[in-house]
Order: sequence, then structure tokens, then C-alpha cells
Amino acid sequence: MVPVPLTSPFSLRTILTNGIDRKVTAIERYVANNCYLVHTPAGAFRTKWVINCAGAFASDISEMHGYPNYPVRDFKGEYFVLDKKAGAFLKTPVYHAPNDRGGFSTHATPTVDGNVLVGPDSYITEEWEDYKCTKDHLDGLIRDGSKMFEQMRREFSIRNFAGIRWKRVDEEGNVLDSKLESDQQHNPNTVNLVGIESPGVTCALPLARRAVARLVAVEKPEVNEKFDPVRPALKRFYDMTREEQAEAIAADPEYGEIVCRCETVTRAEIRRAIHNPLGVHTVTGIKNRTRATMGRCQGGYCETRITEMIEQELGIKPTEVRYSHADSYMFTGPVRSGNAQDETTEGSVNA
Repeated sequence: MVPVPLTSPFSLRTILTNGIDRKVTAIERYVANNCYLVHTPAGAFRTKWVINCAGAFASDISEMHGYPNYPVRDFKGEYFVLDKKAGAFLKTPVYHAPNDRGGFSTHATPTVDGNVLVGPDSYITEEWEDYKCTKDHLDGLIRDGSKMFEQMRREFSIRNFAGIRWKRVDEEGNVLDSKLESDQQHNPNTVNLVGIESPGVTCALPLARRAVARLVAVEKPEVNEKFDPVRPALKRFYDMTREEQAEAIAADPEYGEIVCRCETVTRAEIRRAIHNPLGVHTVTGIKNRTRATMGRCQGGYCETRITEMIEQELGIKPTEVRYSHADSYMFTGPVRSGNAQDETTEGSVNA
């Protein structure tokens, strides 16, 4: 399902300035046209089907397209990310036995890239989108993590963060199970997923298959026997052999310039990510697709180089570059006054 904009086609600049602000503000159903109009700050989109998988905001979207606004509570957990030096000592996830509430406490998990995640703890917060990290909870992670993984030491920590998940609850506040529903009679051409409880990521593919099955049951599309669902993975420069790296550099010299030293990410890989068909234009967008800024220095070396590439490749001003969301400006102006620095308003702005 690809939404069709009702307004004029977006220009590149419109996508850059509004493309990271696609919060759904309203959904209207047009019976005569058998379609929905989805309103966002970036424009209105027309679509035949609405599949609500909005995560934390799924209950709000649920109400917009005819289902209940299910009561939710905000649960939060904090994590440490440990350096790959610690990852050398852990090759399998380590969990405590479940507690008396049926849940798991802090655990240590090796990542596919060699780091270690320690966490999360879990507690209720009264603030929506509360991503603050707190000393008490981080100290608790170190205390609990050290019981299962002796390399849980502060010198191995390269980052800490908090994640939130809004759980569907009943009137007494008890957490309810995940909900996937479709009401073709009252809310045709919709699928509603709300309160996807842990392990939601593990269940992502089965949930997606069930959602698609609801659509297929109505639309009864023809099977395209020639469709190939496998998308060949692009091999990272870091994972190439010396011979493959030499061939890549010969084909594209920008493979020979390392932008992120910690993760060995090349200029060619970052340029490819910037021109991704999905419109990658934020620093975290580049991060999630290339691992640049995920290393020991957490972007201390490469972040300014990445923002410069975003400016150059997309032809935008420094003040239009975002870190992640609409209000996360990387730069708001030059840091020094004077003629030499004034010129940076059309080029890279030093931070």
C-alpha cells in the first residue's frame, strides 16, 4: 500500500523539511470513493487501506479510524551499551530466572555486531515519551548486570539510553495481551494492532502475516508467481575481504575514504544511504543504515563529516539538517561572529 498524496507532488526540499514530521493528525473515510484520507503536517494522503501499527501511539490512531482508544500506561526501561571489548567475553544471552510477576529482570545480550546490551529494567513513568536516563536506574543496571556478567564495568560503557513501551491495561491497571483486530463491517479495509506486548519484535513477522491475511481475505489479489521477495543484502565494507575491498575501491574510489573509523564505514556507503529510496536525510537515519556513529567515540569523529555530506548531497543548508526528528536541529547558526564565520551560513556550520 503506497499512499497517494492529494496535494501536488512533494519537492525534495518539502520532503527534507516536512518528511520527518508525518504524525497522523486525523483520518477521514470517504465511502463514495472507497478510500481514507490520512492527514499529517506534511500533507494529506489517500489510501484504500489503513493498517495501524503505530506502536506507542497506536491507541490514538485506533480511535481515529473507528476503534476504541484503549487505555494504556507508559512503561520504561533503561539500557547500557558496552564496547566490543566487553562483547569478546559474551557469546550468548544471559537471563535471570523469571520473577514472581512472570517477567525478567536485567539481562545481558550480545548484539550481531559484537557489542553487549545490559538491561532493561522496567518501571512505570507518568510522562509520555519520557526518555530520560537516571543515575539510580543506571546504578541498578550495573549492580544487577554485574551478577551475571563480570565485564559489566563503567569503562566498557559507550552509551546509555531509555526505551518506552505503552502497554494496554484494564480498569485496574493490569497489563493486557497484544491485540490484533479487523472489523470489516464497521471499519472496512482496516487492521488494528494495539498494545503489542513483549516479545513484540520476536512476534513481528507472525503479526505481519496475520495482518496481511486480513487484507488478502478481502482483496483476494492474484498471486504473482514471478515476484521475488528476497532483496539481496549489500555487503558492508567492514565485512569484505581485502580482495573485495580493493575491487570496491576500484569501482568507486569513495570506498577508499573511511568516514566512521570506529565501524569502518566508507564515504560511498554513507552516500548510498543518503540517497536511499526511503529518503534518508537525518543523522540517525544514516546511523541506522550504516552503523556510522555507533562505535566507541559515538560520532565524535564522524558526525560532522556526515552532516557535511547530507548538506552537499542534498543541496541544503546546515540549519535544515536534523539529528532525528523535526525539532532536533543539528545547527541553528554560526558559533562565532565575523566575516569568516558568516560565510558558514551557506556551508558547514561548526558546532
